[in-house]
Amino acid sequence: MSRAGYTIESGVFSGFECDAGTPRLAGLGARADALGGVVVLRIHLDDCGSDNGPLRVISGSRRSGVLNDDAVLEFVNTRESVDCLLARGGARVKRLLLIHAPSKVTINRPRRVLHIEYADSLDLGPGTQLAIV
Repeated sequence: MSRAGYTIESGVFSGFECDAGTPRLAGLGARADALGGVVVLRIHLDDCGSDNGPLRVISGSRRSGVLNDDAVLEFVNTRESVDCLLARGGARVKRLLLIHAPSKVTINRPRRVLHIEYADSLDLGPGTQLAIV
């Protein structure tokens, strides 16, 4: 994502950046209560084995809320991560606050994923709404 050189602050989020005219959250800055009602559905259109860049997560990390960089590093260094291996057509549901990252791809094979985010409300706080794109 390219930065547009400015950020937007609100009572709910901070650290927005603008990408192609659309404000997006840039890293930290969201309140846990604003993100608590958002879940992500990932539907795999291709097999995703250990060599094809599976999503790596730290189980239970979402319960700690929004973490700063040092706290995330502490989780990564002290907790075991889990690779989310799925066959074609498999689905995974996760919370936004879960510490996660893609693994390295070591083979030349597609790994297409349909990524859908659901929120219990478009209203995230005073003057802040989710965009439908």
